[in-house]
Amino acid sequence: MKNLKLGVKLGLGFGLVLLLLVLVSLSAWNTIETYKVNGPVYHRIVQGKDMLADVLPPPLFILEPWSAILELSTTTDKTEIENDAKELAKLKKDYDDRRAFWAKEPLKNYMDFFLSC
Repeated sequence: MKNLKLGVKLGLGFGLVLLLLVLVSLSAWNTIETYKVNGPVYHRIVQGKDMLADVLPPPLFILEPWSAILELSTTTDKTEIENDAKELAKLKKDYDDRRAFWAKEPLKNYMDFFLSC
């Protein structure tokens, strides 16, 4: 390295810096492409949320508590009444928790209407 001229040393240094800059840029581009909205990671997250939404009933869905009330009103078995009452209490807690959550969130006016019913 001592025997090289100053121009060659500067050229090698510049080339090394340029190579590192290209590597960092490629790494940054790959990270952005992977984690951007509508990227592969985003789609996996959305798929997981969509699957849960398809499988689980939403806590603000009023028909499930209504169904539990109907079951509770038609049964005479004491253990079944206790189980249905526990289920109804859980549904009420879930409903109240989600209402409280959405009450804190900034929503558009048309969405406020649905939660005020």
